[in-house]
Amino acid sequence: MILLPAQRVLQRKKNPLSTFAAYPLRARFEGTEAFYGPFELIHANNLANTTGQTGAFDIDTEQVLAWDPDVIFVDFNGMDLIKEDYATNADFYNSLTAVKEGHVYSQISFRSSASNLETALADAYYGATILYPEQFADVDVEAKTGEIFEMLLGSNPYQDLKDAGYEFRPVTIGE
Repeated sequence: MILLPAQRVLQRKKNPLSTFAAYPLRARFEGTEAFYGPFELIHANNLANTTGQTGAFDIDTEQVLAWDPDVIFVDFNGMDLIKEDYATNADFYNSLTAVKEGHVYSQISFRSSASNLETALADAYYGATILYPEQFADVDVEAKTGEIFEMLLGSNPYQDLKDAGYEFRPVTIGE
């Protein structure tokens, strides 16, 4: 049985770390999402929720600088755009605390032709291991992802995702 990650974090209303999810569409961290499902499942302190927006939207990068998030999760689908932008705007990225301290992590896009709920749940578990390391110390993300995929899909394509460059791991901006 797969327990939802929120069942482990119910005793805490929010993680104190400020968290930002970046979904680069054109460059940098312009795309984000308020009430991002995987963050909602784990009670993350999603800075996008403070904007009055709902769903996906573009955020001014000056706002990202003002927030200076403790942790950043980046959708791998936009990493090429970030790498390209880093070449000319390294100061922007390097001024962010999460980048300076190595607290940038991947998320695997769960929206393609439709919502892939198994991937969203795996994203939530990975996020929980980062934001709540003590409460999720026993979770092997790759094994948990496989368990989720097997239960919901009947197979485990995580190795195929890894082979294509999509995996749960720390990210170095500009790599």
